[in-house]
Amino acid sequence: MQILTSYFSQTVTDSHLSTAVTILTTMIIGGCLIILVENQHIKGEIASRYYNIMRPFYHKLALYAKFAQQCMFALSAIDDEGKRYKKLLQDKTIDIKKLAFGAVMTGKDNLHLSAKELDSICNDINDIWYCFDRNYGMYSHLRFSNDHLIEDVRNSLVEYDRSLLNEPIDLHLFPKVSGDFFVKEWQPIDNIPYNYEYFNQKCRNCNLCLCSSFVIEISSLILIFFSESFNNVSLASVDFLVLLSIGSFVFAIYKHFKLNNLLKTLQF
Repeated sequence: MQILTSYFSQTVTDSHLSTAVTILTTMIIGGCLIILVENQHIKGEIASRYYNIMRPFYHKLALYAKFAQQCMFALSAIDDEGKRYKKLLQDKTIDIKKLAFGAVMTGKDNLHLSAKELDSICNDINDIWYCFDRNYGMYSHLRFSNDHLIEDVRNSLVEYDRSLLNEPIDLHLFPKVSGDFFVKEWQPIDNIPYNYEYFNQKCRNCNLCLCSSFVIEISSLILIFFSESFNNVSLASVDFLVLLSIGSFVFAIYKHFKLNNLLKTLQF
């Protein structure tokens, strides 16, 4: 107890202040800045992997959206039951049409779409196949009518996949292409957008911890600098600032290693 009382009553010496400043500046220059650069490197590597996989997918998705749009233009109802079926398909293609205008018409890939939005769009595509599969009577109430529009369907189909060049343009084509897109294009990578968003969240948290540590260390340096203008600065207060800075820095390092391990475990 007497030792603690003596410690808290001591004033800091110049040499102790110099040591504290050295520790803080070392953490700032040799620690936080280096880790920040390394975090950006990790983020860049993950982003590169993600875009290498997703950019071709977005291109394929945009081409499918154009094909689906042309199919809806060419589709006509034979009777009232056909109008009901067409309305059902239109409801399923609303998000797909938005993608068509956003990606195909502008010539850009909408890589900003969230994982949830992508999942919703691809489920809508699969629902087109599902609608035809569950309502086989749709084939008797709907048809492709206009020859010019049918040719547009063919052109968009070939643009989507040249291997379908000789496929007959009929109602069976629309659900076939939709089901194949969902199974062959989306399902093999459906977890990647969610993993990428999870990684970005962890990366933001890591950088937030790092910036917090940086702020604590800079603030401690400023307080120590101004403390030299006052007499009888306690040794305990200076040590507390240094220990607080070290603690925040160690936590930032822990977050960095967690992020680095996440980089290794993400399978894309």
